[in-house]
Amino acid sequence: MFYIISALALKNEFSTLNHSQLIGWFNKNFVKENKVDRSIGKAIYKAFEQRTKSDYNVLQKFNKEDAIEGLNNLNEVLQVVNKLINT
Repeated sequence: MFYIISALALKNEFSTLNHSQLIGWFNKNFVKENKVDRSIGKAIYKAFEQRTKSDYNVLQKFNKEDAIEGLNNLNEVLQVVNKLINT
């Protein structure tokens, strides 16, 4: 999701290598401005949390339902950001 949102950020002349900054920028400019549903912001943050857990906790486990939810969220974020980029 980082690279999907990064594409939107670049279109809007914002660039960062920091995940938290990118999420904050997205929330400020799209979630809080009601350009996207809050569920999109929550899905992005949840993916970031899970990524962080998996990077820093070698014993972290995710179940099949978590993976399916993550893929569904990814597809939803991709569709929403694609529309934002192309408008």
